[in-house]
Amino acid sequence: MKARILLTVLASILATSLTYSQYFSYGKNRVQYENFEWRYLQSKHFDIYYYGAKNYKLAEFASMSVESAYKQLKDDFDHELSDRISVIIYDSHNDFSQTNIVTLPTSAEGIGGVTDKFKNRMTIPFDGKYDDFRRTIHHELVHAVFNDMFYGGSLNSIIQNNIQLVFPLWFEEGLAEYTALGWDTNTDMFIRDAIINNYLSPIQFLNGYYSYRGGQSVWNYIVEEYGREKISEILQSIKTSRSIEYGFRTSIGLSVQELSDVWMEALKKRYYPEVAERQRADAIATLLTKRGDFGTYNTSGAISPQGDKIAFITNSRGYFDVVVISSIDGRKLKTLIRGEDNPDFEELNILNPNLTWSPDGAKVALSTKTKGRDDIAIIDYNTKKIEKIKFPSIDAIGSVSWSPDGSKIAFDGNIGPFQDIFVYDILSKQLTNITKDIFSDSEPAWSADSRSVFFVSDRGESLRLGETTTSYSLFKENGIYQTDIYQVTIGNSLATQITNTPLWNEFQPVTTQTGKLVFISDENGIQNLKELNLRTRTTIPLSDLQSGISQISISADGSKLVFNSINDGYLDLFLIKSPLNRQIEKPVTNNYWANRRASETQTQRVPATKYAQELFEEGVISITQVEVKEKAAKDSLASEDEETNSTIDFRNYVFADDVIQDSTIYLKDIEAFTIEDNLTEDGRYVPNEYRLKFGVDIAYNPSFYASTYGSYALTQFIISDLLGDHQIALGTNFVFDLRESDYTIQYGNFKNRTNYFANYFHTSRRYQNFFGELIRYRTYGLGGTIQYPFDKFRRVDFNLTLLNVELDYNSSVFGTGTNSTSRRETSRFLYPEVVFTDDKTKPGFITPSGGYRYSIGLSGSPAIGKTAPEFASVLGDFRKYFDLGSRYSIALRYSGAVSIGKDSQNYFLG
Repeated sequence: MKARILLTVLASILATSLTYSQYFSYGKNRVQYENFEWRYLQSKHFDIYYYGAKNYKLAEFASMSVESAYKQLKDDFDHELSDRISVIIYDSHNDFSQTNIVTLPTSAEGIGGVTDKFKNRMTIPFDGKYDDFRRTIHHELVHAVFNDMFYGGSLNSIIQNNIQLVFPLWFEEGLAEYTALGWDTNTDMFIRDAIINNYLSPIQFLNGYYSYRGGQSVWNYIVEEYGREKISEILQSIKTSRSIEYGFRTSIGLSVQELSDVWMEALKKRYYPEVAERQRADAIATLLTKRGDFGTYNTSGAISPQGDKIAFITNSRGYFDVVVISSIDGRKLKTLIRGEDNPDFEELNILNPNLTWSPDGAKVALSTKTKGRDDIAIIDYNTKKIEKIKFPSIDAIGSVSWSPDGSKIAFDGNIGPFQDIFVYDILSKQLTNITKDIFSDSEPAWSADSRSVFFVSDRGESLRLGETTTSYSLFKENGIYQTDIYQVTIGNSLATQITNTPLWNEFQPVTTQTGKLVFISDENGIQNLKELNLRTRTTIPLSDLQSGISQISISADGSKLVFNSINDGYLDLFLIKSPLNRQIEKPVTNNYWANRRASETQTQRVPATKYAQELFEEGVISITQVEVKEKAAKDSLASEDEETNSTIDFRNYVFADDVIQDSTIYLKDIEAFTIEDNLTEDGRYVPNEYRLKFGVDIAYNPSFYASTYGSYALTQFIISDLLGDHQIALGTNFVFDLRESDYTIQYGNFKNRTNYFANYFHTSRRYQNFFGELIRYRTYGLGGTIQYPFDKFRRVDFNLTLLNVELDYNSSVFGTGTNSTSRRETSRFLYPEVVFTDDKTKPGFITPSGGYRYSIGLSGSPAIGKTAPEFASVLGDFRKYFDLGSRYSIALRYSGAVSIGKDSQNYFLG
């Protein structure tokens, strides 16, 4: 009998091991490098969550932005929120990538924010620019209002009410972009290129990035043609009919197909004249990134000071790498960095102009991301030796510029809510913040003498630097929506405004050794090159292109210039020779967007910006101070009871609908939320400490009846706290007897770098053995896991399971047989396991399309007790993927195992 139960135990372990060998737990890691101490503010309709005293101002800005955006959307959508919305902000994309609120892809650099359907939370990082931050908040609020308006505010509501309405991406993403931006230079550039090159899809087939830009264009057309009130008419009609097609037909009298036809025709009439009036990029420059030789996304082009080499970032390998080509013949010289599948270069910060050469052309520097932090990497061109410069106090690093004398590197970086220009002295290793104020300062470029830095800012006429307290309001002024170029001499506290154009933007300054300043301007509605005479402050246009220019780099002598431009839907690099000799004598005419921009104000395009000014003037909050002492924080000297007067939202603490904690207190007895309870005497929001708040993610409980076993109740129940740091999952398959049921409960703690899991499980099955005995086979026990990620790719898991196996003989559905003797045999044993995993695969459509992954596990069972098996086993699995293109890949797999001990395991192929 002992041999029989031992055989059963081994079979259970073997099944587990075989399953594990077939399905290793692969996947990259989301590592929590930081331990965030969360706080929150409560505005009238929103709870704003942030961390650290330094981010109080960021939370204030977010509260004003989201309230003003909501006021606009109430008018645009004719809908009021039924519940408060949580807004969770991070002060950098590096911190955002550590979030547990939503499951982000492992490469999330291009994701500006997320609104989830589980709890309708908005999760948004700050990228250093307040205008982008405001736009993203507005964009994500559209998704939150949609969730509330059409889906009941949660995924659980969608499941329970069987809601089947699905909005296409162009509809929802496009509307989010339109209400947040109206129209803008960037969208105009993408749509213009798509129309001129005839690759813009009909409305129904807009996808990818063009679901955003194309969808924004569709809504822009609807408002221009039919009026802004049609937005609410369309949405209300869809809400009633649950049909998008019906919504358009009843509101504007057109089907989606008919709307697509008239929209496309209007765009052609607008942009086709641009073909004759302006030049193509390849008419004035040489295309460097020919299709097939490089990727579809080529950015951050940097020409060496000598003008012979060009370094840039490309995705030709499926990952972003830094490559160097010859500026003479375009020949690829070498790959300096293999990024994304490299622990030293997890990200290359592709969204910023991010490469710079040393003045002798021997080294390249750029900002990169490693283990949750940005740093500056210096790579020797000849030896590929890498030097990393780390700045622990800086949350994010953007553009980098090497001084002509070779002694300093300037870069833009943000510490909390402040994006400033920093200068790092290579010899003394001293770091200096040369702007240090509330404005968004970026894209530094050195003067020829290395004594001053040009930079881009939204500061308007506020030229004094280093002030941490100012009367300037980000809402009262229009500065955050427009940028100019400034210059500051190192050691000086006063900047000089180089350009002053309230209606359009200047950015991306670059200089030559002769003192020439070249930059990008969208004065005529298209981003073009301009040269500025620093003595007379007059500008000369150097290009008049059909498409726009986004990034530029110039050689030291000014003889060659590299620029980025959209080219037939791809982001490509071009090289202009003798750019300073290409002055355009005739006036550059304005396009549709430039004329429209001149005829309407920012508040007319985006009413939320007007409402933000009104809220400011009404004195709801005064955003004038940078340094704020948090009165309700734990480390405050003030009494917590005395200073914290916020109304608690008890809804987040319980799971019942009617009773709160004390069964004698009901929801109707609690005072409604009032904004006055959450403001200090001087009109500032009171910060509150975050307390654990659990809510339901999914609750699914179907029941049915089977004639053999009777009633069944299946349950899937997942709850988590607001920040996703603590998750509890319950799954059951209940029948009339708990001993016949299946159930499992698991708790996961993801708050810190080390993840912890604990679970209890029970399964029961019946079968008849060879001797005709009816056997109930039960397995139940406790398990725990400690998971430690070394970085994005590698981790180790420590698992320990206390497993019980129980066999009941001669039992039946209705109980023990009367003519036989019932007996029970039980075995209990420990099953420890250690697993190391390394995953450097490239994500594909369904399975990985490139890279490799492997896992090695050591497990066993010590001989504890009479019936416990005794063995030790090692299992290994290696997989290599080859990308064949067109969503096809081929994989090679090597697996093996060995087991030793008195009860060693057997393994089978197939």
